[in-house]
Amino acid sequence: MNTISGRRCYSRLDLLRMKSNNAGGIHILEVFWEKASILIKAAYYESNNKQDNPTLGCNIGYVVHACVGVENCPSNIIQLAMKLHPEQLCETDAWENYPLHIAASNRTLNGREICLCDEKFTSTTSIPANSLSEQENLVSRLVQLYPSAAKKPSGKGMMPLQLAVISGKKWHEGVCSILKAAVDIVMQPVMCNGTRIYPFMLAAVGDTSCLTTVYELLRHYPELRRFETSANV
Repeated sequence: MNTISGRRCYSRLDLLRMKSNNAGGIHILEVFWEKASILIKAAYYESNNKQDNPTLGCNIGYVVHACVGVENCPSNIIQLAMKLHPEQLCETDAWENYPLHIAASNRTLNGREICLCDEKFTSTTSIPANSLSEQENLVSRLVQLYPSAAKKPSGKGMMPLQLAVISGKKWHEGVCSILKAAVDIVMQPVMCNGTRIYPFMLAAVGDTSCLTTVYELLRHYPELRRFETSANV
C-alpha cells in the first residue's frame, strides 16, 4: 500500500489478497476478477468465434489477449491481467497471435495511455503522486515486457509494425517501440493486389495518416541510403 496526497493506494496484488469478513474467508476481489475475466473473455472470444473458431470457449481463452483486444477495456483491468498472468505475454492464442499483435491492431487503443504503478513502494512510503506512476501507451509496454513478439508474425502473417501502422497508430503510440525492437521489419512489405506496400507507405494513406510516422519510417528505410549516395556522386 502507498500513500498519495494523504490517500491510501493499494497495489493491485494487495487488493486481491484482501479477504472478506465472511466465515468462508473468500477473497472479495478474487471473486470479482473471476467474474470480470469471464465477461472480458466472452466479449472478445465469442465475437471472434463466430467467424474463426466456433469451438473455442471463453473459459479457456487468454485473459491478457482478451483485455488488449476488446474495445475500451479499462487500463487498470489490463494492468491487473498482465500482473496476474505475465506468462501470457509470451504465448499465442487460438489464432496464433501474441498480445502485441492484438493491441497493435486495436484501434480503440489509439491515443490512450496507461498508468504504470511501481509496486516496489512499501505501505509506509509517502511519495508525490507524479513519482509513483508514468504514462505510457500499451503497445510500448507490451514491447518492453516481451520484445521478441515484435519480430514474430501474427496468425495471418502480419508483423506488429504493419498492424500498428494499418490501425492508425502514430509514431509515439507504439510504432517507435516496435521498430526499435525489430528494425529490419521496416523492409517487409504487405502484398496488396500484387503490389508491395511498405510500412512507410501504409502510414501515409487513410484518415489516420501521420507525417511524423512516415518520416521516421523512411529514415530507417535502407533504400534511401542508395539514393543519397547517388545524389552525392
